[in-house]
Amino acid sequence: MEVEIKGIVEEIIFKNDENGYVVAVVETSEDVVFIKGYVPFIAPGENMIFRGKFKNHPTYGEQLEVETSEVIVPTTEDSIERYLSSGLIKGIGPVTAKRIVERFGKDSLDVIQYNPEKLNEISGIGQAKAEQIAESFIDQRGIKNVMIFLQDHGISVTYAMKIYKTYGSDAINIILENPYQLVDDIDRIGFKRVDEIAKTLGVERKSAYRISSGIKYILGKFVNNGSTYAEKKELIEMTASNLDVEQTLVESELTDLIIKGDLFFTMIGQDEAIYPLNLYNSEKSVFNNLIEIAGSPAEIISADVEKEIMEFEEREGFYLDEKQREAIVASTENG
Repeated sequence: MEVEIKGIVEEIIFKNDENGYVVAVVETSEDVVFIKGYVPFIAPGENMIFRGKFKNHPTYGEQLEVETSEVIVPTTEDSIERYLSSGLIKGIGPVTAKRIVERFGKDSLDVIQYNPEKLNEISGIGQAKAEQIAESFIDQRGIKNVMIFLQDHGISVTYAMKIYKTYGSDAINIILENPYQLVDDIDRIGFKRVDEIAKTLGVERKSAYRISSGIKYILGKFVNNGSTYAEKKELIEMTASNLDVEQTLVESELTDLIIKGDLFFTMIGQDEAIYPLNLYNSEKSVFNNLIEIAGSPAEIISADVEKEIMEFEEREGFYLDEKQREAIVASTENG
C-alpha cells in the first residue's frame, strides 16, 4: 500500500550523483524513517514529502521505497539554518548559515533570493560573496523546478538527471519547444517514449518536429534489420502509417531533412535510397578502401588455408559457412 510521509532530511547515508539514488534518514513528527530511491538533489535540512511503499531491509529494517517526492520550502528558523548549512548553496557553511538566520530569521531565504545585497550586513560576506550565494540559491531552485516539471510529465528520475545534465536550466524551454530533441540528445530515450511525453505537452500529431523525428525512427528500423538505407517510397509509407499522418506531410519533412544534411538521398539502380548520413559516409569509405585494395599489388600467402581454417574453427568453436570459406581462400590467392 502506498503511503506518504513528511519530514526533515536528517542524514544522507548514501548518494549516487550520477542517477540520484539515495539512502537517507528522515525525521517526521512521529518517528525516524529510512528512505531509499531516486531523489535527486536532496540535502540535509530539507523539508520534504515522500510517497512510496515500505519494505524490509536486512540491515536497516523497514524502509520507505520512494516512488515520488517533493520539496517543501523550509519555514522554521531551525530548518532554514539546516538547509543553508547543507553545502547545497555555494558560499554558505554552518557558521555563515547561523549568522544569516540570526540576522534575518524566517525571512532568510527571501533575502537571499530577492535582496541579496542585504547579506553584506553579515560579517564575512562581501558583495562578491553575496552575489555568489544568490546565484547558487537560484540555480538550486531552478534545478528542482526542472526535475519537478520532468517528473510531472512522466519522465523517470534517471532520465531527468540525464536531461538536466545535458540542457541545464534551459531544459524546460527546450522540451516545450521541441520534445523530440530528446531523441537525438539523450542516450537510450527512444522515439516512442518521447512521443508519449509530447502528447502530455499538447504537441500536435502533425507537428513538423514529430514527423521529422518519426522519419529517423522508421529509418532506424531498416538499419536494425540489416539495411544501410531505405527505399524512399517505402520509408514514406511506413512513417505515415506509424504516425497516422498524410504521406504528403512526411514527404515534405523528408525533403527538409535531406536539404539540411541530416539524411542523404541517392539513386541505387532504379531505387531512390534514403541513408542516415553516418551510414552513407561509412559505406562510401568502405567502397573507396576496396577500390584502393583492389588496385594494390597482391601479396599471395603461401599456406595451407583450408587447414588453417579448420584449426581456427576447432580452437574458437566458430564454424564458417561455404561462402565464407570461399571468400577467405580467394583473398589469400588473389590479395
